[in-house]
Amino acid sequence: EAQSISHQMILPGRSIKLNDSVILMVSGIGREKAVIAAQTLVTSGATALLSWGTAAALSASLQKGDLLLPELTISSDGRRIPTDKLWRKTVTSRLANLMAVHKGHIVEAIKVVSSIQDKQYLSHATGAIAADMESAAIGEIAEFHKLPFLVVRAISDTSNMAIPVAIVNSIDFTGHLPFRKVLTEIVLKPWCWTTVAHLAMGMRRSVANLRKARHELDEQFCCPAI
Repeated sequence: EAQSISHQMILPGRSIKLNDSVILMVSGIGREKAVIAAQTLVTSGATALLSWGTAAALSASLQKGDLLLPELTISSDGRRIPTDKLWRKTVTSRLANLMAVHKGHIVEAIKVVSSIQDKQYLSHATGAIAADMESAAIGEIAEFHKLPFLVVRAISDTSNMAIPVAIVNSIDFTGHLPFRKVLTEIVLKPWCWTTVAHLAMGMRRSVANLRKARHELDEQFCCPAI
């Protein structure tokens, strides 16, 4: 997802300075890495936190590539953290004429949401329309330090798409699907080939729309605190 903002290759736990006001940091997958990344940014002087990347749809209303600017995040233990209203409104107004932009809630997943049943459970249990593994943790750090917080996520897989175990096992610590590892996992599993093609299409579409969104926003991502 970082490639939608910068062409530089950034490893998890590393950061680059985009301009005098913005630092881009790649956290890696999951709560623990997201907390470390967010806290590192705050220690470095961050005055706002933005969770940027992809998410899994829990609602049939979301299609591949759709943009989500949730009103709040829901952690795995039920804690709810609102996003900054002014920031969200400003970004939404910039992007609404460019692509489909949804609000609603995003819930924390403690693992890759791979089955349709898991997506349905999270949707019914929380009312969220999408899930990711980092935004809630970043929001908690932002709330603790009383900083503006925003989530911008693009949908990579729809609510009716199941991800085979072979594919989940191929995801590396950066969140990517290395081609050779995927090929090794699915070469004798032809029933996975169509899913891999759909996942690749969804990721391309979501990253493309994130890139479009980045180009539409100003250098400070329209953050009122900068």
